[in-house]
Amino acid sequence: MASGASRALPEGWRDWTWQMRNRIRNADDLAAWLSPTADEASAIAALADRFHFVITPYYASLMDPADPLCPIRPRNSTTRTGCATRSTKWRTHPSRT
Repeated sequence: MASGASRALPEGWRDWTWQMRNRIRNADDLAAWLSPTADEASAIAALADRFHFVITPYYASLMDPADPLCPIRPRNSTTRTGCATRSTKWRTHPSRT
């Protein structure tokens, strides 16, 4: 596992088109930035059934590679609690009923 924070910035890092060309699309790609937990890897695979898992290298670099509880990690929907499955039913917020 390479730490995203300790990397030298590659040529083009600040170019949004470079970020899009170098998107992270699966758990193997994410492993270059941090060690995905088994739950995260499983959720990425489950997410692929319905959506494309894609984050930019910049976004991955914001995550703490050593802390599975890093507050940024759940935001990318890579945990079971953050990943909606086919059995999930959407509910209306109580204030909108």
